[in-house]
Amino acid sequence: MLETISSIHSPLDSLRTHPVEVTTEINAAPPLPGALTTRFSDDPVYGRFLEALHEMQTQLDERIRPLAQEMVQYEVVRLRDQSDDQQNALKECLAKIDQIILDCLSRMDEYQSRGADLTAINHRLSDLGAAAIEALPAELPTDNIADAGALRLEGLHVADKI
Repeated sequence: MLETISSIHSPLDSLRTHPVEVTTEINAAPPLPGALTTRFSDDPVYGRFLEALHEMQTQLDERIRPLAQEMVQYEVVRLRDQSDDQQNALKECLAKIDQIILDCLSRMDEYQSRGADLTAINHRLSDLGAAAIEALPAELPTDNIADAGALRLEGLHVADKI
């Protein structure tokens, strides 16, 4: 950082070689805005000052542009890492959802099997002359998992659970 400051000061030091001319220009009456460039365009101090400003701008550009590019590259890497983390989290979520759906299918098969067993027990009770179970659980459609899931979601929604 000190090198940057000292390299900027070197063009300014060249302006200090003629302090009388600079103070004379400053003490003069202010020019009209349109005449500003024409008044100073022939002045050697103004030319050196303008050259020093251009040199300072060039030096700043040479030093700041690489820093800006480095900052942009750092931000790109950071955002890519963040994106990768988010993508991995989404993949994990989908894997968990897939596993839950597979578990749900297994539970639905179990539900259907137990429902069939309960219906068979109810028929045996009827055959033996005992009172049959009046309220059997509703059967879920086994042909389509989407229909069964939609039916359960609707039931949860009606029960105000979701």
